Amino acid sequence: MDYPEAQIYYRIPGTESLQYFKGAELLDGFALALSDVESGFIVQPFDRNLRESALWFKGEARTTVYEDISIPASPILPDGFNAVAQAQYEEMVRYALRLIGEDDELKKIVISRAARSALPAGFDPVNVFRKLCEAYPSAFVYLLHHPLFGSWLGASPETLLHLEG
Repeated sequence: MDYPEAQIYYRIPGTESLQYFKGAELLDGFALALSDVESGFIVQPFDRNLRESALWFKGEARTTVYEDISIPASPILPDGFNAVAQAQYEEMVRYALRLIGEDDELKKIVISRAARSALPAGFDPVNVFRKLCEAYPSAFVYLLHHPLFGSWLGASPETLLHLEG
């Protein structure tokens, strides 16, 4: 299913250039080998109902400036999102630590969770994106919007995957 209104903006670590993709395809039953992927950007939603799905922003990234970014008004977490409770999150961490201890190949597991909170009047996700880019020049910083699961902001301190050739 295609979602032309989906968009992702990001800044690569150590650069000042903003890149973006607009329009994504929702891939159900996501089982795609990286060697089969054309250029683009793939995101897996946090939504449990979409666990077997991925968003594929196809094509080549384009450059932009902050002033040209426009994100529709939507909650950061859409209605119906099931945030992980503290106890459940702690159990996930204990489980991950057990897995690392049992497997010599496994060095790191990243567990994340989201929380719901009211946004202040006049909240501007593009301004927060700009501030994250300024505050974390060596992080991968992103702003994502999709009509199925709202808008997400983040800054990751590490490169998760890098392919050449």
